[in-house]
Amino acid sequence: MEKVEVEFTVDDYKSQLIALLQGKKFIEFERLIELVSKKEKISKTALKKEIKEKVNEDFKKSIANLTGQYKMPSGFYIKDDIVFREIKDGVTYVCEFCTVAEIHRTNDNAESIFTINFEKSNRSISFKSDEFVDNKLLETILLNHGVYIGDKLKDFKSYVSGFIRMNINIIPTVIRVNRTGWQNVAVDDKGQIRVVNGYCNPILKPALTYIDSITDTIYREGDIVTATEIVKTGVRYKGSCLAILSGLAATLIKPLSKQGLGNFVVNFSGDTGQGKTLSSRIGLSMFGNAQESNENSLINSMSSTAVGGELLFAQFMDMPILLDEAGTIKGTAEKKAQHIIEIIFQFFSGTGKTRGQRNLTLRKTERSRGVLFLTMEYDLKTVEKIAGVTEKGYFRRTIEVDSTSGNFLPDKEIYDFGVINSNFGFVAEIFVNSILKHYELIKDDFDRYEKELRRVELRGKEKYFAVLFTVLENLKRIGLIGEIENAKAKEILMLVYKENLQTMQDITTNKVSLWAETLLEWIAINRNKFENDDGRERWGEFSINKYSAKEEIHIFPTILANFCMEKGINERSFCKEMSDKGAIVTELTTHGLRMKVKRRNIAVFCFKEQVLNELIMKEHAIIEIQQNVENAIKYQTENLTIDNNGMLIENGEVLF
Repeated sequence: MEKVEVEFTVDDYKSQLIALLQGKKFIEFERLIELVSKKEKISKTALKKEIKEKVNEDFKKSIANLTGQYKMPSGFYIKDDIVFREIKDGVTYVCEFCTVAEIHRTNDNAESIFTINFEKSNRSISFKSDEFVDNKLLETILLNHGVYIGDKLKDFKSYVSGFIRMNINIIPTVIRVNRTGWQNVAVDDKGQIRVVNGYCNPILKPALTYIDSITDTIYREGDIVTATEIVKTGVRYKGSCLAILSGLAATLIKPLSKQGLGNFVVNFSGDTGQGKTLSSRIGLSMFGNAQESNENSLINSMSSTAVGGELLFAQFMDMPILLDEAGTIKGTAEKKAQHIIEIIFQFFSGTGKTRGQRNLTLRKTERSRGVLFLTMEYDLKTVEKIAGVTEKGYFRRTIEVDSTSGNFLPDKEIYDFGVINSNFGFVAEIFVNSILKHYELIKDDFDRYEKELRRVELRGKEKYFAVLFTVLENLKRIGLIGEIENAKAKEILMLVYKENLQTMQDITTNKVSLWAETLLEWIAINRNKFENDDGRERWGEFSINKYSAKEEIHIFPTILANFCMEKGINERSFCKEMSDKGAIVTELTTHGLRMKVKRRNIAVFCFKEQVLNELIMKEHAIIEIQQNVENAIKYQTENLTIDNNGMLIENGEVLF
């Protein structure tokens, strides 16, 4: 094929030169000037002058169009592409002519981003609203973009502010969704702004702007077939089942808040390599990319500070969040355990600390709402023991999922959950849309399950399991799982429910005996504080009658208060429970029951050591009977029965 050469005219070259100069490509401009002047035998100086005049002429036309399009702020005007401000003695230079080309606002008006175009130098500069207020920060941003304002910064800011005020109706404005969770969002409906109530998940989706259906803010990748397969497989296994159901339950906390549902924690505990983190990531993948390397990942370290955790929880509303690996917390084992307990209470409360400012006003208090995943090798009983805390309020705020029991996760050969790295986001979108459609049915399911679970005392934990069963019912209702998956998931939920129920029952029945054991251990460790009478610090004393069968232990009130504070025990509850069990000596007065009695003319708390020991032994005996019953059931035959005391009986005779 014959090669055809394209002939360029002088006008073609001039068009290219104009484009290069307008685009600030000065090196390419000079090279082309040199080439054209030699080829066309034109004066380089004359050609350059002609092109510059043409560019200036076009620029003046564009400036004229802009000045005709925009209204100038009062006291400012444009002359020769320069913004001037009127002053008493005439005018003063402000800056090169510029316009506010675009405004980005967040849907909660927490932040605005402005873009300024300097037309002549063809520069665009963007800055946040708080950066515009800070003079030094704004000056630095301008200098970094090659714009020097100097001592005219105050006039420049007045011009920009006035320009926005005068032209707010014609400056293109983009509303960005910057918060997750349920909210009212202003959206653009064919040029009209309307308010829509819906669910947002913009953090995991880059460069998101407002759209008609705000549930589309959930970042999706892969295909819905694989996403559905992940759910159907996941609900068959203990770890992934609890993660999926708990993660989706985060979207129901606000809709069911009137029914008393609040934040809760799911603790995946067990040995390393059991699949705790992977299970949690499966639950997170319902909402978006759950890879650790993701910039806005829902996976975070448990070693974060209290303030960091507060901001993290506020950022991800109505979503599951993972704090991974307690081993990342620095400090002693006791400090680690206390840190974990603080995290649970902090998240459960749903509100951050109230902080004041120098001007005696309050800063905005951060709020949180959702479900928190924890992964660690310890269960909560171990955490409590390490921390030395006997009050177990954090137990009732947490669902314990033991990775060492049950069918936790499948082997990779059976199903590889690595597909969550490239298939995510679909399930949360479908589930959220179904909440709006089936809200009344979901509410009825929750009320029904809570009523059934309330028959057994769970101290508030029944609400958390009720919402998990409700999520399961809704997944079946919208067709994401079938009858087989629903039945298997219910078995798993009942297993975890019974494990948590046993823990809560242990707490209820064992509290007084644990307190008694803790008190006697504390007295034994500090025995010298009760025996020495050589003028050193004394905490109390043993009863004077050393031969008494019911020896008393006298403890000074301030010392008992310190003991309760150190062990995390409510002093009033402690004394009341000990009084009810007869472990503390009391006096009945005309004003009621007095816990403090006088011994040797000193007010003390008077404990009966024998009763304290009986409380401990009684509990140990109950545990032993329970173990005997459990062991006996394994070998029970038709001729064997078990009486109320846990004794094995064969043909009417006690075996052991």
